Amino acid sequence: MASSGATHITVDKTNTGLLHLPQTDDAAFKVSELLQKDMERHHTFFNASGFHNHIVHHLLALFSTGASVPSLEQAFRENSAYQLPSSQPNPSIVSTLSSSSATQPPTEYLGKGTNYSSLLAYFKSELSRLGSIQKTLEEHVFSGSPRAEDMMLRLHAGVFHPLIHMMYGIEFSLPSIVAQALAQAAVHKTNQLGDFFASSESMALSRSRSNTGAKMGPIRSLYEQIRSNEKLATAAKFEDDQKIDGVLSRAGDEILDIVAKVKIDESELEGKVLEMYDNALYMAFGSAGWMKGKKEKVDFFFMHHANSSPFYVSLLPSVSSSSTSPSPASSLPDSIKVRLLEWKLRLDLLQYAARGAPSLSLSYLSSYAPVSSKDAFEKLHFLKDDGHTVKLARAVEIYRHVVAEGKKVSFKSNFSEEGEGKGIDDIWGRIMAMIVDSTSRDGEQKWVRSAGMEGAWKGVPDKDEGGEK
Repeated sequence: MASSGATHITVDKTNTGLLHLPQTDDAAFKVSELLQKDMERHHTFFNASGFHNHIVHHLLALFSTGASVPSLEQAFRENSAYQLPSSQPNPSIVSTLSSSSATQPPTEYLGKGTNYSSLLAYFKSELSRLGSIQKTLEEHVFSGSPRAEDMMLRLHAGVFHPLIHMMYGIEFSLPSIVAQALAQAAVHKTNQLGDFFASSESMALSRSRSNTGAKMGPIRSLYEQIRSNEKLATAAKFEDDQKIDGVLSRAGDEILDIVAKVKIDESELEGKVLEMYDNALYMAFGSAGWMKGKKEKVDFFFMHHANSSPFYVSLLPSVSSSSTSPSPASSLPDSIKVRLLEWKLRLDLLQYAARGAPSLSLSYLSSYAPVSSKDAFEKLHFLKDDGHTVKLARAVEIYRHVVAEGKKVSFKSNFSEEGEGKGIDDIWGRIMAMIVDSTSRDGEQKWVRSAGMEGAWKGVPDKDEGGEK
């Protein structure tokens, strides 16, 4: 349960999200207090370059995995010190936004971090006016109006950060967090993603109309098509500042041809959500051992694609209905859910190409001794970082939990005995061990950026350094 208002944040101990782990009254009070402080004191970016404030994600990921009050306090204390301060909203901007038409995005106020506080005030007022998270999202993101289409695009910018923020607001039914997510989306720029999504969606629809009944095939096969296309797999260069732009400028036709194959029927929604999730995790962990002789590291960008995947589980009534507080997204029309999933898959595939399309394998996991989720989270709850690591472990545990609940899937999981997990017992425990090990060593980078490129691994220690893996 959570407060229904868009100005005050209250999390109840009975609502710990998709994992349904027990929590205490003290932890619920503390996470509510700290989320409120973050909203009132901090900007959504922590510097002028637009790097993201992760405090909301961090705190709710900790709370949802059973973290204690000292863990919550440490996370807030260490990550609040470098945040940009919040500012007062501009009443003139809020008034203009409130009276603007849905037919025209208010572009003069969008894509500018300086307008965040005004946009936050506006979206808080919209949540109050419309009365629910679902109605607000339907009007402002999913209505199909020019203004909503612009927000849909911005929601997918910034390596999924606005969507991840919205994921936590939806999963915990917190209107204030959803308002933050919408405001954060609104201050993102769109770059080349607008043309990418529009072209791929149009091409997929055209193909679907001319080839009625055709299916897109296994999702993993689309990754393999990218890797086997040399022009596409090598389009991004390590020296590119924006590697996605490198793919789109050097192999735009090739990537569009593959991502336009993504077309999902509403009847396939649940199965394809789980298949997407499986492959997003496989992209992250299958590439972690790509550079032979180096210690394993998860790619920073692939990690975000894994961390955003629980959002799509919250779209499924069969999963979210078991929660004390059902997800507001579970009752969205299936057509909207399908479109969200198609966009996620297309961006997963584009990101895979942008990071050098590394070969994927889980064989390195056999060298890790499995650890229990409980032991892993106890260590990660006090790890000094900005929350990326506990979010990744949480994403793994949610997928593991959904599978353990007996979901029948129509695809071959990459982590199963029939897939790449053959011969690796307790594969999820080994993945948890790898997450802890690869992010906890002092003086060592936690992630690589562009796992399929040799330059990304230059600073990663060799496996035999210090007698470790």
